[in-house]
Amino acid sequence: MNTSNQVMKTFFTIIGILAVIALIIFGTFRLLSAPDSREGSDSVSTTQEQEDSNPLLTESQETSLEVIGVDPESLPSEITPAMQICFVEKLGAERAQEIADGDSPTPGDYLKAKACLNVE
Repeated sequence: MNTSNQVMKTFFTIIGILAVIALIIFGTFRLLSAPDSREGSDSVSTTQEQEDSNPLLTESQETSLEVIGVDPESLPSEITPAMQICFVEKLGAERAQEIADGDSPTPGDYLKAKACLNVE
């Protein structure tokens, strides 16, 4: 019985540590993507430049990708049918549609669908 308790204690300790790491990562991404009110008029020109980086992405999507280190200009400017199929396979039909409708991709979404961007 003692071994079982030890295993459960270890399991929940590991889950707790993973949860804390996930919260730290999420908090970091939120802080990095928060708009900086000190930028003033410079933010307008930066926003316009970001908006034109990739015609398929919204400004919010571009910002989310930049936060995780992805250059929106390096992504394809058109989505092929093969890419669409791959996105649905990797992300699920519902999540792929949410992103297509303008929802920002999460770091997890990008990691799952990264291979789809090279599909010909």
